[in-house]
Amino acid sequence: MTLGVTYPVDWRETGHSLRKNPTVVLKVGMSCEGCVGAVKRVLGKMEGVESYDIDLKEQKVTVKGNVQPEAVLQTVSKTGKKTTLWEES
Repeated sequence: MTLGVTYPVDWRETGHSLRKNPTVVLKVGMSCEGCVGAVKRVLGKMEGVESYDIDLKEQKVTVKGNVQPEAVLQTVSKTGKKTTLWEES
């Protein structure tokens, strides 16, 4: 048994990000400016969101702030648009 030794916690094991301002990237099924407006409305009301970028052509929504990916996913899903976490290929 070793006393006085601490080991760093891997954030992937805890599910928590160590960054203060994480970036969450989503794929959102948007087809028009009305869809963009709906996403803007829900993100504008979400606590912890500092900024966001919406790319209609790529159907990509990038959110920065003190937010958890699952919370952003659930919030944007409330628009009725198909929403998933962005997968890098």
